[in-house]
Amino acid sequence: MADFDVRERLVDAAYVTVGLSLLGFQRAQVRRHRWSRQVSSVARTVNETVGPVRTDLDHQLDQLEERLPGQARTAVRSLRAVAQLSEQLLRQVPGVPTAQGATPGNGAPGNGGAGNGGAGNGGAGNREAGARP
Repeated sequence: MADFDVRERLVDAAYVTVGLSLLGFQRAQVRRHRWSRQVSSVARTVNETVGPVRTDLDHQLDQLEERLPGQARTAVRSLRAVAQLSEQLLRQVPGVPTAQGATPGNGAPGNGGAGNGGAGNGGAGNREAGARP
């Protein structure tokens, strides 16, 4: 009879352990989801704030490029193309908000609008996007 009680208690302990583990896992998921929403909100705010500044900077870089000698112009174009490609790749990472405030996988384009009139490089970086120096 005592053997049966020990077995029953071990089974009960196993059920309690599994139940507590599931509760802990669910709690961690809720925290991760809340954190993800907060980070997405902050990223959207940053994109909205920085967008006009980036557009102005791109315009100024376009003007600077026009005044540079050949090799320097090519180097600047290449660097801008690399920066644009890096941004596009980063925006394809799930959970990274795009310039429009959505995340890839929920109806938003993965490139974040860069180069298509959004907050991306609308200047010379697009001309050299696929070129290698």
